[in-house]
Amino acid sequence: MAVVRRKKSEYLWIYIFLTPALVSLALFGIWPMVATGYFSFFRWNGIGWPSDFVGLKNYFELLKDPYFWNAFKNTFFYAFFQTLIKLPIALVLAVVLSETLMKAKSVYRALFFLPVILPTAVVSLDFKLILNPFTGPVNKLLTDLGIIDMPIDWFGMNLAMWTIIVVSTWQVTGRYMVYWLSGLQTVPRELYEAADIDGANSFQKFFYITLPSLKKFTMIIILLGFVYALRVFDYVKIMTDGGPAYRTDVVSTYIYRLAFESQATRLGYASAVAFFFAMVLLAIGITRTITNKG
Repeated sequence: MAVVRRKKSEYLWIYIFLTPALVSLALFGIWPMVATGYFSFFRWNGIGWPSDFVGLKNYFELLKDPYFWNAFKNTFFYAFFQTLIKLPIALVLAVVLSETLMKAKSVYRALFFLPVILPTAVVSLDFKLILNPFTGPVNKLLTDLGIIDMPIDWFGMNLAMWTIIVVSTWQVTGRYMVYWLSGLQTVPRELYEAADIDGANSFQKFFYITLPSLKKFTMIIILLGFVYALRVFDYVKIMTDGGPAYRTDVVSTYIYRLAFESQATRLGYASAVAFFFAMVLLAIGITRTITNKG
């Protein structure tokens, strides 16, 4: 009986400590998703409780909305190329900083990780000023050095999205460097020692030992990096606000504009867009998980 009571007491403390986390998950995770799905079936301007039920009309409108599909395309364009750039760079940094003979590794790791802890809004605003085509120091430096004759419009039609990709990559690469470093800790040092005895160089060790050993981590890191990139908002909102001519408009800024900036706020339709995109992200995650298990 004493053992049973002790076990019940232990379980009680477990439930007590889990309760705050479960309540937070319910309030800030589950409820917003359920509410968004519910509101998506109504025509609603955000005032009062929705009552004008329209069924799937918002979703049918979404499927024919060219502005949504433009934002959808831009979001995946951004996510694909940002992931394609940041992960290899992060991997190279991780490999270099994991070398046993390298001095001051902790200092370099901290320096590369430092941009990650900066607020995204601050980084976006700073780069918006730095890359200003008329008053920014980058164009002034390039002009003074004779590299360019005319200022470059970094936020123009052709360069705006690439500018956002480069700025965001600069900030987040340190996070993925840490992920790769965690994976590298699992690679047995004996493999590298044996390769050294066989006369393998750094490139051979990287391609024949490091990469194959990181295989189980690679798809997880790719999935994390890609899904995280699909959630882009701050960089676009602050640096370009979706312009010029919607060239950098992404799903999150499109939802924000519908819900808060349009003359007639359309929270019902914005909820349909948000719920549809959330389901796309969920499908990507489930598909990748099934593929990995297979």
